[in-house]
Amino acid sequence: MLAKLVVLLGLVVGVLLALRWFTHTPPRQVTRLLRRIAMGVLVGGAVLLAATGRLNWVFAALAAAVPLVQRLASLLQIAPLLQRLMATWKGQADPQGTASGDQGPTARTQGPMTRAQAYEILGLKPDATVEEIREAHRRLMQKVHPDRGGSDYVAALINRAKDLLLKG
Repeated sequence: MLAKLVVLLGLVVGVLLALRWFTHTPPRQVTRLLRRIAMGVLVGGAVLLAATGRLNWVFAALAAAVPLVQRLASLLQIAPLLQRLMATWKGQADPQGTASGDQGPTARTQGPMTRAQAYEILGLKPDATVEEIREAHRRLMQKVHPDRGGSDYVAALINRAKDLLLKG
């Protein structure tokens, strides 16, 4: 019982000293120390897991996260297009065909699509070649195809833009 009391008293004194040091030390030095401690915990934990033969789940978790990170990166690339489409879907488009605060022509989806809108949807410049149009269409469809969890509406819009530009 006395040993537990001594350990508890030592912990309390240690926490109080650490708090005193934390409040009187410059933030840059505290940040540096916390980074070193975090790195030490990570390395020590990895060594402990490797020594006990339990490191395999870490690699499995990392391998499972790779496709999620790739999908997130591809969604971030098409985020402006998705924002314009969502604004249109919610009915925030004005009569000129631009969403509130948006100057892009792709916000208008009713009626005939213009060549300028088609180029913007595919993320191309007006001087794009047939190969560039097909490549942009393929790249976007891989990201937003309904079979991969994408939207039917967005896929149809991309197909419509490609068809308009290739009919030329």
